[in-house]
Amino acid sequence: MNAITQITQIIGFWFLAVCFLFVGSLFVGVSVKESKLIRLFPLWVVAYCVSFVSISPLIWFRWWEGPEGLIMTIWLVVTLSFAGLIIASLVVAIIKKRYGVAIGVVVMGILLFIYSVVSLTLIGLGAGAGDDFGKRHPIPEDMEYYTCLTDTRYGEKEYTQCKLDSLAIERGIVLQENEQYGEYRYIAYVPAVPEKGHIYLKLYEATTDFPLSEYIKTHTTLPVEASDTARIYMMKDVDPDTWSASDRFRIHEGKWGDYYAARVELWYKPESSDEEKLLHSVIYKVEGWSR
Repeated sequence: MNAITQITQIIGFWFLAVCFLFVGSLFVGVSVKESKLIRLFPLWVVAYCVSFVSISPLIWFRWWEGPEGLIMTIWLVVTLSFAGLIIASLVVAIIKKRYGVAIGVVVMGILLFIYSVVSLTLIGLGAGAGDDFGKRHPIPEDMEYYTCLTDTRYGEKEYTQCKLDSLAIERGIVLQENEQYGEYRYIAYVPAVPEKGHIYLKLYEATTDFPLSEYIKTHTTLPVEASDTARIYMMKDVDPDTWSASDRFRIHEGKWGDYYAARVELWYKPESSDEEKLLHSVIYKVEGWSR
C-alpha cells in the first residue's frame, strides 16, 4: 500500500469522524435558544476538527519551504481559538444552569480529545510520506559530491577507525548513515583552535542554499578543547539503551530513496564569544528521514 493510498484512507476516516461529531454536537446546540454561543456549538466543533488536521499537508508533504515556525504558530492559535469557544460554551451552559447541555458539552469534549489524540498519531505516522523535496531539487549532472558511509547501519563495521580518521582528514567532514535512512552521524577534522568551545553542523540544499532542518545545529553540537594541533571529533556510537539525540541527527526534508545534494558546513564557536568560524564546507548526497 503506497503513501497516497494510506493518506486517502486517513482523510476518509477524518471525514466520517467529523460527520459523527457534528451530528452529536447538534443535540447540544440546537436546543438552547437563549445563547447564540451555544447554538453555534456545532460550528465550533467542526471548525476545531478541521483546523486541528489542517496542519497535516505540511507534515506529510512538507511543501512549505519557508519558516515552519510561522505556519505552526498560526495553526496553534487558530486551533486553540476554536477550543476556547468550546470551553466557553461549557461555561455559559453552567452559568445559565443548563446542566444537561453542560454534560453534553463535556461528553463532546471527551470525544474531541480522543479525536485529537488519534489524529495527532496519524499525522505523525505519515510525516514526510509525500515529501518530494529531492525531486524538486535534482542534483546537477556536473556537481561533485561525496556519498555517505553506510558502515554503521544495522551494526555493520566495515571501516576501521584508522580509515575513518583518514577520510576525515581528507574531507574535513565525514557523514555516516545511522540506524535509519535519513539519519546520520558525523566525524570532523578540526584544525588547531585557540580555546575550548563547540563545533556543530549547518546543512543547506546545495543548489538553492535552502537551510535544512535548522535544529541540526543543536543535535550536532560537540565540545572541543583548545589545542595547538588538529584533532578529530566524532559523534559517539548509538547506545540502544539510551538512544540519545547526541547519537545522531535527522534530515527531515525529503524521504527515503529521494536523494539530493546538501552542503554540509562545520562551524566552531569559542566559549568566550558568539563569533562563529567556518572550518569546512563539503557537499554530500543525502536523503531525508520519514516514517
